[in-house]
Amino acid sequence: MAMNEQFKWGSHLSYGVPVGAKAGEPVRIGVMNGWIENDPGTGGNPEGRSSVNMTGAFQFDVTGALTEGQAVYIKADRSLTATQAGSAALFGAAVIAKPAAAKAPAVVAVAKFGPATA
Repeated sequence: MAMNEQFKWGSHLSYGVPVGAKAGEPVRIGVMNGWIENDPGTGGNPEGRSSVNMTGAFQFDVTGALTEGQAVYIKADRSLTATQAGSAALFGAAVIAKPAAAKAPAVVAVAKFGPATA
């Protein structure tokens, strides 16, 4: 048995989240993507930290039309978009097409890790 294992399941861990972040919102921490499971300081987390889930597909508001499997990007303000612009980083992929170009709910499979951005 490996003695260096720290967490059996590393997809639901406590991380420091941005000020003002709330449960249910998408978040990017370094190169890790996920969604915030509980408000900071709740659910056994110290103040300023939340449980972040980095696996699965979730409904988020996304700006722009999406085709099935299309990349979804996260911007610095934690909003999601169908287009990669500026420092927006890969967040996941659309599970179901979303024809509306306006900001509207979409099902997004979270890419646990995304490439680093400049």
